[in-house]
Amino acid sequence: MMFLLGIAPLYANQQILVLSGGDNPGLNHYTQYLQTKILYEYLLTRFSPQTVTIYFGGGNNLTSQPVPFDVHKLINAEDDKQDVMFTGIIANNQQANKLNINTFFLSSKIQQINPRDNLLLFISDHGMPHEFQESNSINPYGNNCIDLWHYQKPFINNFINQNNFNTVCLSKNELASLLSLIPSQYIIFAMSQCYSGGFHQLSVTTQGRYPTANPRICGFTASTDDHYASGCTADANGATYQGYERSFTEWYTGHSVIDGRKIRDPAKTMFAAHQNAVIEDMTVDIPLATSDYYLLQWAKLFSSKNFKSRIKNYNNQAIQSIYLNYKRGFLSINNHDLLQFINMVQTSENKIIQLMPEARDFAALPLNEQEEKIKTMEEKLEQQEQKLTAIWEGMMNLTLHVIMPSWQEIANQTLNSPLNAKQQVFEKEFYQAIIKENLYIKPYQFDMYYLQYLSEKQNDPDLVAYKKNRNTIIYEWAINNKNFMLANAIINWNILNKRQQALSEKIAQEEKQKQWLKRILTYHQIIAAWVTLLTIQDEKALNNLDDLLKCQNAS
Repeated sequence: MMFLLGIAPLYANQQILVLSGGDNPGLNHYTQYLQTKILYEYLLTRFSPQTVTIYFGGGNNLTSQPVPFDVHKLINAEDDKQDVMFTGIIANNQQANKLNINTFFLSSKIQQINPRDNLLLFISDHGMPHEFQESNSINPYGNNCIDLWHYQKPFINNFINQNNFNTVCLSKNELASLLSLIPSQYIIFAMSQCYSGGFHQLSVTTQGRYPTANPRICGFTASTDDHYASGCTADANGATYQGYERSFTEWYTGHSVIDGRKIRDPAKTMFAAHQNAVIEDMTVDIPLATSDYYLLQWAKLFSSKNFKSRIKNYNNQAIQSIYLNYKRGFLSINNHDLLQFINMVQTSENKIIQLMPEARDFAALPLNEQEEKIKTMEEKLEQQEQKLTAIWEGMMNLTLHVIMPSWQEIANQTLNSPLNAKQQVFEKEFYQAIIKENLYIKPYQFDMYYLQYLSEKQNDPDLVAYKKNRNTIIYEWAINNKNFMLANAIINWNILNKRQQALSEKIAQEEKQKQWLKRILTYHQIIAAWVTLLTIQDEKALNNLDDLLKCQNAS
């Protein structure tokens, strides 16, 4: 099934923001650049060019490159992937830092936008929960972040220092404050970052004990509020480049993200692009519209022991029975929007069943049994992740307490060093520096720092070669000099590294299968809540829902 496509009219006065922060050169990946560039260039043709503003990465454009080598790309060379840093140039681009984003929202063109026009936000970025908010233990996903650009040489980790984190995080609460005084008819967002589902809370809140929504704000996200998203990778040609980010962009623009060629007519609305992306995306993503998120809050309420009916003719038990037995109800309901959603869900579900046949039996289970199965899978995954953490700790123990102290002494020798001058500088400026500054705590952090250094050294091939062969160089020196503890440390580190890679791949595959089933559960919960509200005719809730659907269709 395909949702309505067609050439959209040229909207002269809407204001459009395209944002992709990237955090720093070590995290600003190639597909983010491709997706942002193709989307921006298309928007210039769909809308008046002066209404489209772009902020990407370090802010490199055709006339100015303030942060060269701000994008990370993986090149496949004879099955050997090689890291390459390059300058992500986009016409009219500005740096995606917090000052520039605040300046955009506080500018006269946004503050004085025509009340009949819309503000469209396209966010293709990293995202994360807020690490330093006081209410983290109560509601860890209540103030999620869009990851902006913040880079200070020589190395930076914006997630371990509160000041840096506050600089790089555009939180849901901060964005809500910026949007609150904008007089546009609608504010419509499309977000593909991790934990993007939390930004539906820009619209959906709780009034008393019941969900409510701001009818002026709505949008579409790649993920729920509590999960990472797919599609952000340095390898645009690899199997990993799938997900809502790519699918939404290609349906909305009608062009391939990879090479820019036209592959279909563009979607008529963001809503249509979203619906087609839901069907196409078979990753861990669980894409949501704000109307879906709103209904999910009702689903949580209906299944809660503390639910209290506000409908005169239906008591608590009657409403909860309708919710749990929703499949009996939707066959007799003739609601166009609900039926369209059910058709989309069934198409997505059929694709999941093709990939995972046992999903058919899962889909037939009652909601509470689906929830229990997901909970069991999550507990198993948590155990696997604990094993992975233990392997990481073993790797870091060898690195910090055996390999680095021994090799640092050898590498820093003035005479008889096994390294040349450039390699010695590399050891001091990079390997020794990230440990001395207490930046290197987990094995997965290494690549980010290495890419920052590679950016500064402009892809020096000698450094690339040394990094690739470093363990072999250390091992051979250790054997030749009968330093068997160091040699054994390298052997054991390599063994642990292979184990963590294999376990990481296993976890990723099991996570994907769990998320496929959770997508089925999530969409069934949405249908169940929708059927329940229509059956009991909760007019206040249905009016909220209709207003959100109008907002989504206005895109």
